[in-house]
Amino acid sequence: CLDTGHMFLAGADPVEIARLASSRIHHVHLKDVDGPWAERIQSGQAKFRQSVIDGLFEPLGGGAGDIAGVIRHLESVGYQGWYVLEQDVSLEGNPAEGAGPKADAQVSVEYLQKLAAEL
Repeated sequence: CLDTGHMFLAGADPVEIARLASSRIHHVHLKDVDGPWAERIQSGQAKFRQSVIDGLFEPLGGGAGDIAGVIRHLESVGYQGWYVLEQDVSLEGNPAEGAGPKADAQVSVEYLQKLAAEL
C-alpha cells in the first residue's frame, strides 16, 4: 500500500516510490500534506498527532505532495488497484453543515475528476 501522505511525511518522494515499486503496489491511499507543517514534523519541532488535530492534511491538490504525479505514473504502467481518498482529521464535535471532512472530500473528488479528464 502506497500512502502518499505518510511517504511525504517520512521524507520520501511518493512519485519516486511509485516508479521504483510499481509492480508491488496494489493499493494507494491518496493523502495530501501541508509542506511547511511536514518540515516541522520531520525536524522534530511539531508532533504528528497534534499536527493532525491542527490541520496537517489538506484536500488533494492543496498540499505539497505530487498526487497527480503518482496517479499519472501508476496509470501509465497499467495500475489496476484501488485508490482510496483519505482525509485524516481530528474532530471535537460535529462540523457545520457542508464543512469539515465532507467539504475537504468534495474538494478532493473535484481534483481527481479534473485529473481523470486530463488522463
